[in-house]
Amino acid sequence: MRAVAGMMLICLSAGCRPHPPATAGGAEPLAPAVDEAAPPAADSIVLERTRCFGLCPAYRLSIARSGAVHFASRNPGDSTRAVSTTPSPGAFAALMQQAEALRFWNLPDQIAGSALCKQMATDHPGATTTIFDRGGFKRVDDYLGCFDAPQALRRFETAIDSAAGSARWVRPAAVR
Repeated sequence: MRAVAGMMLICLSAGCRPHPPATAGGAEPLAPAVDEAAPPAADSIVLERTRCFGLCPAYRLSIARSGAVHFASRNPGDSTRAVSTTPSPGAFAALMQQAEALRFWNLPDQIAGSALCKQMATDHPGATTTIFDRGGFKRVDDYLGCFDAPQALRRFETAIDSAAGSARWVRPAAVR
């Protein structure tokens, strides 16, 4: 009895979640249905992009519910560059609607190594998306070398960049 209770405690503290089932015919697997309770109201969304061995830019951007946008470059030699601005009205709400449609809270914490990443290549950048709310946060690490990762997640990452207008600040990293 103690062993069973201990295992349950370990699983609960580790945040174990079932992986989305694969679909027949090679179609994109869907995340499990959202629980009856709606996801908590979010305070901010953070997107972090990592470098590769080429020119992939590294940066962190956040969009707050209030509309504040913060961008910080993480490229070597460019790490002191940070910018703040405000996105178009409704950008945060539109991103939250997209996150709910994607079933973001039901995705695995890491795409690589999950059932959503069957084919993987090396030397690709990563994109980590985190949604913060009053109760905590949900983070999804998306290694962009996973070729069969959910396209809805990739569209969400692009939408975050677009809402923040990050293209005006992103610079390629120096070649390693």
